[in-house]
Amino acid sequence: LSHQPPQIETDRLAGKLSFAVRYGADRTRAVAWGLFVVFLLAVGSVLLAASPAAGLLPVALGVLLGYRLKTTVLNPKRLLLSASAFILLGLLANTVSSTLAS
Repeated sequence: LSHQPPQIETDRLAGKLSFAVRYGADRTRAVAWGLFVVFLLAVGSVLLAASPAAGLLPVALGVLLGYRLKTTVLNPKRLLLSASAFILLGLLANTVSSTLAS
């Protein structure tokens, strides 16, 4: 959804009924941000359940990323890079935690 707002006019002219055409740019950005928060909560809760110690750093990063995305212009690159960084840090923290526990 985060890639759709710039394409509203061309989609409308082409007769497409994308989410952004139907609901507008502001609502599309709000929904994209909301879905990102749901993603952060879901993955963060799994990381915390798997290893509370290893999950704290990714969850803290998730809070920072969510705030950063809310206070800047949402675009696909920022959203995907933030999600990738969150997943990567979570996997690294879980791997380190598992290795130290062994």
